[in-house]
Amino acid sequence: MIAISVCDDPARANKLVQSLERCGWTYEIIKASWRGFGTKLIHLKEYLEKVNIDRFVFVDAYDVICLGKPDEVTEDLIGTEINCWPDADRWQQFPQPNTHYKYPNSGCYSLNKELYLKMFNENPPQYSDDDQRWMTDMVLKYELKLDYERRLVQNTCGMLETCGHMADGRFITDIGTKPVFIHANGKGDLTRYES
Repeated sequence: MIAISVCDDPARANKLVQSLERCGWTYEIIKASWRGFGTKLIHLKEYLEKVNIDRFVFVDAYDVICLGKPDEVTEDLIGTEINCWPDADRWQQFPQPNTHYKYPNSGCYSLNKELYLKMFNENPPQYSDDDQRWMTDMVLKYELKLDYERRLVQNTCGMLETCGHMADGRFITDIGTKPVFIHANGKGDLTRYES
């Protein structure tokens, strides 16, 4: 299992890198000139075409830290968040399970390489595309599994204090799961999760 990120300034990804190394991950931080949110999707695809791997985790570079080990990621999952963003009017297109975390977030997901390449080639994004809108489209079109239980990632934007707590260097959700990654989307504060 490998963690992959795309950014224009790898030095700013130092918190992510340090946390991945601490947890024993193989990783690749791809440096790319920023041309819009589609940059992440396009450079991820280019990288995947060159490497011999089966599955990967994609994580945003500047606002994600790792708290768990690679062997904890056992299935394809798309991270979830509280907000239906960037298109709030699409909320009715999604199931409404008994959780606040109902909607896709593209800041952290685990996927099979061949599935990602298939989705990309059948729905090629542009640099100007919003990566979360594109991933939302993919979730709906390919019926991708959403991380309702927050086993892969805890997205913090809009998070309620009752959604979990820190214990022994891990975040424990209100339903007892231990997310492998914390994504402080919406300019959230990562300091409470850093060990």
